[in-house]
Amino acid sequence: MDIAKSHLDILYQHKILALVRSLPLTTLVALHDLNLVGRYPDELVLLDQGRAVASGTPDEILQTRPHRSLLQHQRPSRGR
Repeated sequence: MDIAKSHLDILYQHKILALVRSLPLTTLVALHDLNLVGRYPDELVLLDQGRAVASGTPDEILQTRPHRSLLQHQRPSRGR
């Protein structure tokens, strides 16, 4: 699920993600906000230029030094 939440107030972003998390379903959500990434998913897959470079819990991914540096440096997007 790639929810168009970029224009939503932060309160509604959290409400939507809390609702999705409460559902008894496996859900795939694309997130770019590290505050949301650290709070809602049970498991993450970190992508770099479309390739999976790491997977694990939010704590594992966000605390690992190589992945932290990747998360801090956004690369310019390519034209689609």
